[in-house]
Amino acid sequence: MQAPHPPLLDIQHLSVQSGTTTLLHALSLRIQAGQRLAVVGSSGAGKSLLAHTLMGLLAPPLRVASGASPGRALICCGSRRRSATGSADWGSF
Repeated sequence: MQAPHPPLLDIQHLSVQSGTTTLLHALSLRIQAGQRLAVVGSSGAGKSLLAHTLMGLLAPPLRVASGASPGRALICCGSRRRSATGSADWGSF
């Protein structure tokens, strides 16, 4: 019998803050291989903030308050280099 595969993404209690304002609060999710996830919500609900957080692209004053190591991408797709301006240059997927 094969051991179960670890999840592709496993986030527990992810919170993002700007100063003392919490923008994402205690978000938890787990995605296994073969699963799909749709993130939906109204304008300003935090969809892009979540994506930027997962890719490690938060710019000050935004910061991960809990659930991950600050400055560390939670997922990585392809190669990425940061330019001098801090913008991301994505490689092929």
